[in-house]
Amino acid sequence: IDPNNPNILYYGSGELNYSSDSHYGDGIFKSTDAGATWVKIAPYSMCPRYSEIIVDKNNSSIVYAAGGSGIFKSTNAGANWTSILNLGNVNALVMDHTNSQILYMTSSASAGIGAVRKTTNGGLNWTSLSGGLPTTGAGRAPMAISDVDPLVLYVGFAASSGGGLLGLYKTTNGGENWTLQNSTTNYLGTQGWYDNALAIKPGSTSTVVTGGIDLYNSTNSGTTLTKKTSWSTSF
Repeated sequence: IDPNNPNILYYGSGELNYSSDSHYGDGIFKSTDAGATWVKIAPYSMCPRYSEIIVDKNNSSIVYAAGGSGIFKSTNAGANWTSILNLGNVNALVMDHTNSQILYMTSSASAGIGAVRKTTNGGLNWTSLSGGLPTTGAGRAPMAISDVDPLVLYVGFAASSGGGLLGLYKTTNGGENWTLQNSTTNYLGTQGWYDNALAIKPGSTSTVVTGGIDLYNSTNSGTTLTKKTSWSTSF
C-alpha cells in the first residue's frame, strides 16, 4: 500500500515458500482505485515469486520489489523496473523509517555469507553483514525492524538442513553486531523453510512475535518465547 495514498496498491504475485506445490505468479499488478481494477506493471519473466513490496513514504514514485529473482527498483511508480540485486530467493526486505535510503534484506544462503545485507544508498550498493550471524547452515529468514528505533532489527533463521530453528538474532546498532537471542525454543518444528514469520510489536524494541508451526511471543527480545497457539487444536 502506498503510504501516501491508500488507494494505490501493489500486488507481487507468486508464493516464495519453497514447497513443490508453491504457486508461480504472473508478475506485479497495480491498482489506483483501492483494488477495484488492476493493471499488470511487471511481467512474469522479471520474477516468478515475490516476498515483499515497499513504497518509499518520502517519494511514492520509488518502489522496491523483492522475491525469487532478487530485488528490483522502480523510480516511476512501477512503470519501469531495474534489477538492483541479482540474488535468488530474497526472503525479506525492510526499510529504515527515518532514512529511506537504508534497507536490509535476507536471502537463503546455506553458507551464511551474504544471507543478510544492507544498503545505505537506495540499493546502489549492498554490504554483507556478519558480526555474530551464523556462517553456515542458514536457511529461510524473515526480518523485522522496529518502528521506534530503526537500529533495532531481528532475524529468525531456519536451519538449511532439517528446517528447525537455527537462531533468532537481534541487532541494536543497525546490523553492525548481532546477538543470538534464542536457538532452543524451536517454534519452527521442521518447517522453517515454509512456515517462518517474525514481527516486532509497534512501539516496542523488545516485544516480538514469531511464527512457525505455532505462534510464540516474547517481551524480552526473544530470550524467552511463550507458546500462544496449538496448531492441532481449534479455538
